[in-house]
Amino acid sequence: MLLIHSIILSIGGIPLLYSGDELGLLNDYRYETQLDKQSDDRWVHRIPVTDQDIEQAKREGTPENALACGLESMIKVRKSLSVLGHSETHIIETANEHLFAYQRVNQQGDRLLAICNFSEYPQYLDEGYLEMFEGTEVEDVLSANAIVPENGRLRLAALRSVWLVTKK
Repeated sequence: MLLIHSIILSIGGIPLLYSGDELGLLNDYRYETQLDKQSDDRWVHRIPVTDQDIEQAKREGTPENALACGLESMIKVRKSLSVLGHSETHIIETANEHLFAYQRVNQQGDRLLAICNFSEYPQYLDEGYLEMFEGTEVEDVLSANAIVPENGRLRLAALRSVWLVTKK
């Protein structure tokens, strides 16, 4: 879920969250049994949020808490990066079917490289993809970790994304 939200929050446009997305609630198909709603598929996303759902998201160690906290953290990072405002998006070919990558560039020359690993296993990407940063040190602002290629390759954890920017 956080992998998909990382794309929603960084690829461009206005991010959209449906009620319950921040809690990991599943689609609600009960609308199909109600005559006045069954022809309107939008009801699948109109999930009632209960006090119990909210409490579960506050409980450390739960998947709901991990999602809520991860999403909150990503939103804070997004707010701090001008390059995720008015910018151009360029999809990048990675030659790895498990990796989806794109670059954001704004008029001030700020750059962000997002790389998303859709595999259940770590994946590797040639460090040449960092050339857009012109030799400056790069960090993943989602994890606040510096990016250091190993043997000329970047290692991407399973089902994770990175937002790479020039280290400040």
